[in-house]
Amino acid sequence: MVLVTDNDLSYFGMYILCLNKSFFYGMELPALLPIAAVFVIFAFSYGFLLLSVIDYGSSFMFVKAVRGEKADFHNLVRGFKENYLDIILANLLTFGIVLLGMVFLIIPGIILSCRLAFVKYLVMDKKLGAVEAVEESWRMTKGYGWTIFLLAIVSFFIIIFGLLMLIVGIFPAIIYVSSIFASLYEAIKTKNGVHSTEQDLTKE
Repeated sequence: MVLVTDNDLSYFGMYILCLNKSFFYGMELPALLPIAAVFVIFAFSYGFLLLSVIDYGSSFMFVKAVRGEKADFHNLVRGFKENYLDIILANLLTFGIVLLGMVFLIIPGIILSCRLAFVKYLVMDKKLGAVEAVEESWRMTKGYGWTIFLLAIVSFFIIIFGLLMLIVGIFPAIIYVSSIFASLYEAIKTKNGVHSTEQDLTKE
């Protein structure tokens, strides 16, 4: 009687694996490419078509909280019913502009990201379209680029600190950071006002 030990089985398995190494590599990688492509498409669709709307809604909730107004669940999902297309287009436009800036040595991307920080607030708060929100955010943040940049740096370390606090600290960290940017938007809006096509037409 021949006894087959666990070691014998593992050696045999390693032998078969090595023997068919080229076969597995040749078959599995091409087979995984369509799956990876579907996953990437799903991730981008999920991010732009669903998460972006919730992100815009949550940002608007913080604006209402800063104003002392009631911020309920309706504000979180209102984008799905009221201005869904504007949110999707504004998010895509902002992402594309910042990404294009990142291609040019990163620094332009950082500048663009700071100047377009108020796009989500303007789309939700003032019901501006994608292009109009980008233009208005650029106007509102003029002279406040360094302030927004420094707040972003501080926010980064606050988030990191929240993660280090056994991960639980990330929730109050996110709330605090979101409140800071909502407060900045409200302060600049109150000081400088908001220009929009509708307001210009009314004046004319």
